Amino acid sequence: MTLLAINFSVYLLLITTVKYHEAVVCGTHPDSCPPEKIKYRPLDGSCNNLKNPGMGTANQPYARWIEKPNYSDGISEPPVAKSGKPLPSARFVSERTSRQIPTERANVVRLVGGYHQFIAHDHSLNVLRSKGACCTPDMHPLAHTPAFCFNIDVPDNDPDYSQYNVSCMPIVKTTTTIDLGCTATNPKPYADQISMVTGGLDLNIVYGDTEREANELRTFSEGRLITRNGGYLPIRPGCAIPSNTPHVCYKGGDFYRLNQNLDVTIKHIIWVRLHEWCCDRMVSINPHWNDEKIYQECRKLSIAIHQHLAFNEVFPAIIRRKAMKNRNLLYPYKLFNRSKYDPSCELNPLTEFANGAYRILHAVIVACLKMANEKRESMGDLKFIDHINNPAVLELNGTFDHLIRGGTCQRANKVGSSFDPVVTTSIRFGISPFKFGVDLHATDIQRSRDHAIPTYSTIRAKCGLKKATSFDDFLDVMTQERADLLASVYEDAQDVEFIVAAALETPKPHSLLGHTAECVFLEALERMQKCDRYWWDNNQNHFTDPQLESIRSMTVASLLCLTGDNIKNMQRHAMKPIHPINNPIVSCADQPPMSMEAFREISSL
Repeated sequence: MTLLAINFSVYLLLITTVKYHEAVVCGTHPDSCPPEKIKYRPLDGSCNNLKNPGMGTANQPYARWIEKPNYSDGISEPPVAKSGKPLPSARFVSERTSRQIPTERANVVRLVGGYHQFIAHDHSLNVLRSKGACCTPDMHPLAHTPAFCFNIDVPDNDPDYSQYNVSCMPIVKTTTTIDLGCTATNPKPYADQISMVTGGLDLNIVYGDTEREANELRTFSEGRLITRNGGYLPIRPGCAIPSNTPHVCYKGGDFYRLNQNLDVTIKHIIWVRLHEWCCDRMVSINPHWNDEKIYQECRKLSIAIHQHLAFNEVFPAIIRRKAMKNRNLLYPYKLFNRSKYDPSCELNPLTEFANGAYRILHAVIVACLKMANEKRESMGDLKFIDHINNPAVLELNGTFDHLIRGGTCQRANKVGSSFDPVVTTSIRFGISPFKFGVDLHATDIQRSRDHAIPTYSTIRAKCGLKKATSFDDFLDVMTQERADLLASVYEDAQDVEFIVAAALETPKPHSLLGHTAECVFLEALERMQKCDRYWWDNNQNHFTDPQLESIRSMTVASLLCLTGDNIKNMQRHAMKPIHPINNPIVSCADQPPMSMEAFREISSL
């Protein structure tokens, strides 16, 4: 196996690190929420919950579904085995439980992978404690490891890393409420980790979550965002662009992850283009509106479409539509103002979801991104790892459209004991002299330990299954082979970690995930919808019935048709593979974007 280069410390520095001053509160806590402030969703997430105006703001602690975190000391120390011994190395666990190379494809397309990552980025972002070194430059343990580090030990006999004499994979701990001293607003006796972005599904990664960030992205004319070169994003100032190679890093609402990989970057461009399309229409039908009014109304509409598509197409491609209906997350098409806002529930992102169940979906990542023309004939492919933090290729020779089409006809990998080697050995986020990559699955396991995610046994019991005391107790949701795999890694069934075992569960019919992961998904999705006062189709958001009907007419397919450079056709169910009978390719002319007539305002002048 060929392992590719990375300096993971560079990744930590550039992608997710932020510096904080000492604080007595976490997040933003406004003294009041005047009507002029809350007519539109505030960028920083404040005043969503009028009884607790700071809930859901950026830099708030994650919520916990299970109130007792799995800290070994009950306060902040990482989990240990039931015996008191350290848990096995996260790299060892990853290598043993995900070693198989994927041979099976899911009944969803690659588009699901990029879209769910975009949603994940919109929902949470860990704040890391420091940008200091955690391993030596040649990836060995430091003589004295700093307290902010939580490194992964790489076994001496590792089948991939041993050939490079690597024994340390650096991980920086997530900042906690104890680190920041914000006990005034978070009086819990244990540490809760901090998320850097707003808790709602609100496109903060497109618009920014502060007024300063938002203003840097606006033209202040006709409500528009800054674009260049026919609808591509502006270049970030200070981004080094070597003269001998095509290289860009785009500027947008998500400074840290916007350029992370091509399928994610495409989604950012799509949503900026949708905003611009909305501005075009609003200028035409409401010429009496000023710049600010158009900007706010198009932002509000874009967020509504984002929430609608996430719940009606993206999430049902991941978990069962029936399960979502049973949880009252999907309703009959003609029922308006159906979602019920609950001010008693917590909008902050759920850590068991953001740092557990959702990360299981890294398994769907494919090594090569297929490209296709209008006839869905191959236009070649691009290696996933070759374009991390360098999306310049999107602007070359029709690549943007080729990748969109390819993403709707290339199947994603199945979730299970098979992870593509690009995930477990070859992810690279920077330039380095090394010939090895990062194990993303191992870092996910280590991050779940950092956040003290409860054990698999505890979470499956919360989800209505028997609390496991033996490995045979897992057989109600997984095969004997996979239960035996876990037994070969962990000392005790009660040591087994949620993110590891949930990935090995037998998927439910019409779902990528098994019982426990789907259960956590449902809890998180219910909170996204019912804890958000600005949710698009509840009575708080003030869309009229005709406007709601128009929003509901939007599909992922019509969005891709609208925002591509020159896409002419698309299957109606864009998350599902093309099928000549059940999901044929249809002209974009037959699946137009929503009508904007319902948004026409009669001027009082």
